[in-house]
Amino acid sequence: MSKPSKPVLLIVTEAALEHPDAVPLSPADMERVNGVVRTYQGLDEPLKQFYDVRYLTPFDYPGEPKKRGMLHHNRPFPVPQQKSLRTVFPSTRDMDKRIGDLKPAHVHIATEGPMGLRAMNYCKKHGISVSSAFHTNWQQYVKEEGFGIPGVPRDVAAKATLAFLKRFHKKADAVMAATPELKEGLVDWGLKGEKIHLVNRGVDTKIFRPYKPEESPSKEEYIVCIGRVAPGKGVEDFCNLDTRGIRKIVVGTGPIFEELKAKHPEVEWAGYQQGANLGKYYAGAKLFVLPSETETLGMTVMESLACGTPVAALTRGGHQPIINAAPGLGVMKDKLQDAVDSALEHPEQFMPRDKIAAFAHKTMSWAHEAENFHDMAEAAKPQAKKRKFRFGRSS
Repeated sequence: MSKPSKPVLLIVTEAALEHPDAVPLSPADMERVNGVVRTYQGLDEPLKQFYDVRYLTPFDYPGEPKKRGMLHHNRPFPVPQQKSLRTVFPSTRDMDKRIGDLKPAHVHIATEGPMGLRAMNYCKKHGISVSSAFHTNWQQYVKEEGFGIPGVPRDVAAKATLAFLKRFHKKADAVMAATPELKEGLVDWGLKGEKIHLVNRGVDTKIFRPYKPEESPSKEEYIVCIGRVAPGKGVEDFCNLDTRGIRKIVVGTGPIFEELKAKHPEVEWAGYQQGANLGKYYAGAKLFVLPSETETLGMTVMESLACGTPVAALTRGGHQPIINAAPGLGVMKDKLQDAVDSALEHPEQFMPRDKIAAFAHKTMSWAHEAENFHDMAEAAKPQAKKRKFRFGRSS
């Protein structure tokens, strides 16, 4: 292997696609697309001005599922409650060899799973700077959905998850958070504020933009919900909304897609969409509804605004600073039905759609966020210390 001209950035992520370059994506990969996957898809190209970007994902591990031993063998398995997602307990020796061969200048751990633990172990042992990312409110998700293990109460599972997350992120040399509110939350967990860096998400303005009315995917007026159809995402809450006769469309797929589709035939189920087709679903909608309250950011909110479509959402979740960035971008209420009612009764509260799109395009850029990421990685380097990582002890 020829020596790269730029320093190697290794991104370790369990949120990944098996065949990311396939057109169209396989049905299995369609179910795996989420905000974490799309974050690093968006950062990938602009990060290449700084780094030779490499990835380590569960699909790099074929595994030996019939063999035992955490030291020598890799063990793939599905994520609990999210069977379409895959992770792996990588062997210590295999992980050490993979990272050692790459000689990365910096390692970024995008997900707090077993691969991330192994990578953190290696980096702390060998003095490589390492950053982590807080993308998912796992403790809140687990509180609502549980581990899927009989006999484990949800509140117990949530407390265990929170303790795990605190310890994990305290070990990183730098931590990536999308919003000031998330940073404040991590500080409340006991992390040092100076090691938490804001790296937001951006939008591809070539795809997410206003489209002509005749390009709308529906001839009828409609309200749309876009995202993974998975537990904890509030999709059924969207299905149950009273929209005063206005059509409801769900765009996306996931582990409970078929179940909800059968249960709610009155809703149009558009399945997985990408590229301009996805942009047209946003742009053609009267309103975009975000029913989830566990989002750490709400990337779909940014995409909707970039298409000029206002948002109705709950007052809980990381999307709040996006909607509050300017008057007239959306409406938030404690109850989702109240937010939708307000949006339908008082459309005058929103900016004109062209101004919503113009504001989003001006303030949401992947190139800018790649620069923020680079600054985070550079800040992590002096913090890297050659010491053995002992999980469970804060440094």
